[in-house]
Amino acid sequence: FVMIGLPNAEKPVFRAYSIASPAWDDELEFFSIKVPDGPLTSQLQKIEIGDTVIMRQKSTGTLVVDALTPAKRLFMISTGTGIAPFASLLRDPDTYEKFEQVVLTHTCRDNAELTYGQELVAE
Repeated sequence: FVMIGLPNAEKPVFRAYSIASPAWDDELEFFSIKVPDGPLTSQLQKIEIGDTVIMRQKSTGTLVVDALTPAKRLFMISTGTGIAPFASLLRDPDTYEKFEQVVLTHTCRDNAELTYGQELVAE
């Protein structure tokens, strides 16, 4: 994950976001939901192309294809926007070289949140 913030405050508020795009992609993709009155998410919903977003230099975490031990099956269980790091793995062809079968379970409280998983299936 990386820490993301906006430069619109004296002291920017940062939150952790998992990268949803695969390692080979030229663009970074993140999933987010709007938290009512959230100090960051309510502002992220308003950004437009060309707006500045701050991302701290160091990413953290080990949920990457290179860190996975090859096996017969890879099971991934997610809820809501927690599907983001799995989206990265699902989009990476190397995942399918390490595992015979890749299984993702994605559950949500609201049907609207299922959109994240539906977009992956459509790809």
